[in-house]
Amino acid sequence: MKKSIIISSIILLITLIISETLMLYHFETKPTIFTFSYLISIFSIIEYILITFIYISSKIKNKIKIPIFSLIAILLIFIALLLILMLIIVLNIDWLNWYMNSAPFYINVLTKCLKYLTPAILMTVVSIVILRKKHL
Repeated sequence: MKKSIIISSIILLITLIISETLMLYHFETKPTIFTFSYLISIFSIIEYILITFIYISSKIKNKIKIPIFSLIAILLIFIALLLILMLIIVLNIDWLNWYMNSAPFYINVLTKCLKYLTPAILMTVVSIVILRKKHL
């Protein structure tokens, strides 16, 4: 339990460093909802990479063969997380405030949501179905 808390704290620190480096969030500014969503998305991606690395390294260490379908499912979930991050980047709150009175703009926002969220949801569902197979 202590080990997972320490690892999560380190990943949270890495997330804050990455967000500061990419200028997504500065420590002295007031965070917005999109700032929190950036941070949560980046944190979940880094956490997922670490969990995947631990899973694969433990399988290799124990000399257990990893099924190709499991690797495909792992990759699909990672791509889905990246698509969600891309959606957050596209729908930045400053950009929304600039164009908030434009009706075609909202159609553009809806199409971008469909463009990023539909594949992310489908990839997640396919990954769950693949991982739930008993032979994997």
